[in-house]
Amino acid sequence: MEFHAITLPLVNSGDDYIGIILDAIKEKGLTIEDKDVIVIASKVPSTALGLIVKLEDCKPSQRAVDMAREFNLDPSYAAIIQTILDESEDFYGGLAYQKEKFMVLWTKKNRSLSINAGVDRKNSPLGTVALELREPHKVADNARLDVLKKTGKHVGISIIDSAWYPLRQGAIGFTIGLSGFEATRDCTKDADGKQSVDIYGRPVPIARHCVADDVAAGAHLMLGEAGERVGAVLARGLPVDFNDKADPSSMYMSENEDPFMRVFQAARKVVERPQWRD
Repeated sequence: MEFHAITLPLVNSGDDYIGIILDAIKEKGLTIEDKDVIVIASKVPSTALGLIVKLEDCKPSQRAVDMAREFNLDPSYAAIIQTILDESEDFYGGLAYQKEKFMVLWTKKNRSLSINAGVDRKNSPLGTVALELREPHKVADNARLDVLKKTGKHVGISIIDSAWYPLRQGAIGFTIGLSGFEATRDCTKDADGKQSVDIYGRPVPIARHCVADDVAAGAHLMLGEAGERVGAVLARGLPVDFNDKADPSSMYMSENEDPFMRVFQAARKVVERPQWRD
């Protein structure tokens, strides 16, 4: 397997970001091949598609103002909180880091638990925040088709962001948009379709491999978390199942199935203040 870090120039609203990535790959002395996977930092398409909000244009609600006060943050942070609330499908409470003047709200966005609904100041122009893609799998589909049009090659596209894992230090990569390869693999069946067993011969009743997030985690090692300007990674030789019609919804589960969501739903009843509700 190969992972090649692709350094990009600054991407602006309206730019042909796929063209920019392909040019950068060429400048690195590489060519696109069938069954490559292009992993793209989510900030790249978000910026190119104009998903940048000027905080001075945001009018915080009383709810956002109250939350900034509750967390002992500067009143100006209310504009960021409002943007997070606007982008969230659901909200489960939060935590402020006073020294860093930063807060984390646990939210639901695009069928996933996320920090601050993907709203991020990092690597966004001063006075702005970048939003998470609204239809990330559709964006990934369009990117894959654009690569096919420009190169004639069938590739996989993974659009990734970073998040924290409970009780672990540091961020890890995870997939928010996918196209061109299967997101998961059913490990309860072997290559012949028979029941899988463990090394002691016991049947494996429940086991799915989240291939999409494994790819994201590997590429995230190259992308970094600061000003590296590595906006994409060209991955080659990955053991993934390529399929132009792959359904990325296989990597999601319902809230009723997910044990973590039960905890967050219970916590919401405890942490959410009455004045935070609309």
